[in-house]
Amino acid sequence: MPFGPIKSISVPYDTVLRKHKGFAFIEFDIPEAASLAVEQMNGVMLGGFSIKVREFLFSFTTSWDSVSSALYTSHVNAVFLSRYSF
Repeated sequence: MPFGPIKSISVPYDTVLRKHKGFAFIEFDIPEAASLAVEQMNGVMLGGFSIKVREFLFSFTTSWDSVSSALYTSHVNAVFLSRYSF
């Protein structure tokens, strides 16, 4: 399902257990794509798991100034994807 152009994907890996940690961050070029992904993918069954998709403020170069700026403008352009509920 295409939601929009993807800017980056991060899938954390546990080097000790030698497997992925079970979650990922997907950053889109436009905030509307992230919102659409949350709307359409949260709760969907994937690989035998009901996935959780949430909006997430994300940047590889996050500073406190950019975080507070993004919170005020509410341009969240990334999602947090997990197979676990929290």
